[in-house]
Amino acid sequence: NNSIWLGDDPSSVTSGADESAAVGIEALDAVTTGDGNVAMGYQAATALTTAGNNIAIGKQTLKAATTGGNNTMIGARAGQDLAGASASNVALGYDAMRDLTLASYNIAIGRGTLGANDDDPAAGTTDQNIAIGAFALSAASGASSDIAIGQYTLEKSTTGYKNTAVGVSAGRDNTTGWQNVFIGDQAGENQTTATYNTYIGSEAGEFCTGGSNNIVIGRQAWGTGVGTGGNNVVIGNEALKVGTSANLNTAVGMGSMSLTTTGNYNVAIGDLALSGNIGGNRQVAVGHEAMRMFNQAGDVHNTAVGQKAMYNIQTGSHNTAVGNEAMFG
Repeated sequence: NNSIWLGDDPSSVTSGADESAAVGIEALDAVTTGDGNVAMGYQAATALTTAGNNIAIGKQTLKAATTGGNNTMIGARAGQDLAGASASNVALGYDAMRDLTLASYNIAIGRGTLGANDDDPAAGTTDQNIAIGAFALSAASGASSDIAIGQYTLEKSTTGYKNTAVGVSAGRDNTTGWQNVFIGDQAGENQTTATYNTYIGSEAGEFCTGGSNNIVIGRQAWGTGVGTGGNNVVIGNEALKVGTSANLNTAVGMGSMSLTTTGNYNVAIGDLALSGNIGGNRQVAVGHEAMRMFNQAGDVHNTAVGQKAMYNIQTGSHNTAVGNEAMFG
């Protein structure tokens, strides 16, 4: 049948299996009708029966698979627990896809990637994911359509889906959140269950734990506050840097609203615009350093348009200042 075995001889059950090769004790020793398989290493593909076109290289690679075909597993214990009809997976690296039981159409490259620490095999199938980097998507258990590139990216994600994480530790603590984008080292690292967020930049939204529908772009934008607010647009290095429960704000410019923690419904456009505001609401500051020193809590309804407009004003409400250094203070 054009097959070669070096190790255990399964010839008594392989009369229908063709064009296969096995090297190692118990490697491919249960195959019956599966064609075109290659197994190298102790217990590599040892349970495979009718599936074909699998490559298993390494100790206990593809150990539990029975009927799933077209898998490529290289590395000790890669795909070790894949069972049933799991098919069309690629796993390269020690322990890659080790604990996943039902999975198809995945790519896992790196030590401990994609379900290597799956603590809930009954959670469902894990399909159509890409994990590249040590421990990327390591806890996946029912996740689907995720892309994780970089060491520890989406490491704790279990059932989250349609997330994209690129950069060391990007989205690392995400567990069940879905449709998020994390790009940059430690971007959105502490987020757990939130959805529809976009964090782009080194340490952007690093300590944000909750809140949804946020767009955060820039180095350390919303970078140190334990953020739980939602529906914010934050663009610029260190913009809204210490934000916590802030909601429905627009901060565009380096350091804009950088000290704001709980303010809501504010618009700050320009470098350092409204940067001293902590808990003030419903303000508009447009221009370089506009309302930079303002710090009054509550609804204040001020509008300042122009470079350094209302620059030194710290309190007051219902003011309108338009022009270069208007109401400078």
